[in-house]
Amino acid sequence: MLRRGSDALRETCARSITRIAVRHRGSSAAYRLFIGRWESVMNLSEFRSQLQKIEKRLPGRTSWPFLCCGSPLTCRIFIVGTNPARQVEKRFWSFWNNSRGFRKKEFVRELEELPGRLTRTRKYIEIFTAAAGTKDTLETNVYPYATPRAGDLTAEQKRTDIFEYLLHTIKPRIVLAHGDEAKQFFSERGITLVEDRLKSINLDGLRIKLLPRKHLPYHTSYEEARKIGQKLARALG
Repeated sequence: MLRRGSDALRETCARSITRIAVRHRGSSAAYRLFIGRWESVMNLSEFRSQLQKIEKRLPGRTSWPFLCCGSPLTCRIFIVGTNPARQVEKRFWSFWNNSRGFRKKEFVRELEELPGRLTRTRKYIEIFTAAAGTKDTLETNVYPYATPRAGDLTAEQKRTDIFEYLLHTIKPRIVLAHGDEAKQFFSERGITLVEDRLKSINLDGLRIKLLPRKHLPYHTSYEEARKIGQKLARALG
């Protein structure tokens, strides 16, 4: 039996796709198009499958595990907070497509329909993301449960399984950890933090640049949030 995600399965699928490309187009360009689309679908599908397995192991209903525009697998910058503040009515995976990834614009429109519309933190994050690069940036949290305040989280909800999966699967080059809980995640793993300084670290073999700072809205103007995003975009090189 061919195991899903195995090399043998990939080779079998690739041979089938080659035959289809040759039969219908007879050109190398068509072959590359088929192969490219198949790889994209396969990778995102497997990513979703593994993440959903983790979600099922967690107690209760989690909120959104991450937000990004398109494929999370190509995101090179993470912005990490404590936990989501709000929950939309629609399920997270209803905004997902295995060939294109996540539809963040639609998700944010749902947030805008909630009482009070967008939170102050959300506005700051959107400014930061636009400056850092919409396609390059993934937003996530240390804990995946939505509460109005971080202090409302129960001990049972303080699970980092999803965040750790995202971190070690996507392997971002830069992480902005804003807020005490986000910074604590790294300090508890032996990382010495220097506030507001971008520093190269090694986290269990994962080499990243880490920027720890206060929760974004605290003592930060919109212009400062924009400059932080631009700084991290430049740091990508």
